[in-house]
Amino acid sequence: MRAYTLRTVVSVDAMATVIAQCQALDYGFSDEEIEPGVRSVAVPIRAPDGRTVASVGLSARSERMGLSELVQRFLPSLRLAQSRALDLL
Repeated sequence: MRAYTLRTVVSVDAMATVIAQCQALDYGFSDEEIEPGVRSVAVPIRAPDGRTVASVGLSARSERMGLSELVQRFLPSLRLAQSRALDLL
């Protein structure tokens, strides 16, 4: 696995932990793992059969907002978009 930043998860064991955490939370996040200074949070859009078919998310500059603030402020809106997208499937 290739490191894009010093925070990129590059071990299989660490990635398995991150995936399990995201599955338990039902949302994913990146804290400067792809690009320095960028944090993001996203929720899955699942088809009626449970397959993930899309996602909706947003990003913010890390100097403007911590990861916990990003999640706290915007996860409710992402969940709303998630539920509305489900109505379209």
